Amino acid sequence: MTPRTGRYLPNCPLPSIITPLTLHVYFCVQAPSLNQPDSCACGTYTIEDLRARAAMLEMLAAAIDLMHDELEVLVREIFGREGQKK
Repeated sequence: MTPRTGRYLPNCPLPSIITPLTLHVYFCVQAPSLNQPDSCACGTYTIEDLRARAAMLEMLAAAIDLMHDELEVLVREIFGREGQKK
């Protein structure tokens, strides 16, 4: 995870193996199988597991919202500079 992305999750000690690519792979490959009975080799999920997953997804959604806001500001600055040059 890049430092720029990591700063949005200061209270979440994520291992260095978690990158945008690994998150994408998880959500595209692993997550669809979560709704199938006994789809995981580790067995069924407990309520605590599901709550932890929900909390992680809420943190991910908040991080995406923050990145969206910063990207929007960046795009406005870029277009503002291009408009001034013309």
